[in-house]
Amino acid sequence: MTVILSRLTTVFHPDEDRIRISGQTNGGSVQVIWLTHRLASRLVPVMTEWLAKRAEGTPRADLLQSVKRQ
Repeated sequence: MTVILSRLTTVFHPDEDRIRISGQTNGGSVQVIWLTHRLASRLVPVMTEWLAKRAEGTPRADLLQSVKRQ
């Protein structure tokens, strides 16, 4: 099953020492993921690498904006 999110919210909870990521679907339901420091430290490098590979050849938004202004 594929869930399409229309909005993401991140919050750090110091009492829990965790990051809560909430994603709202187009239907209005909310999906929540809690990340511990241990999980985040493993997940962030993998996601960063995946995003960098996926973005290769794609113009960056900041560069597009500077071209549009000229």
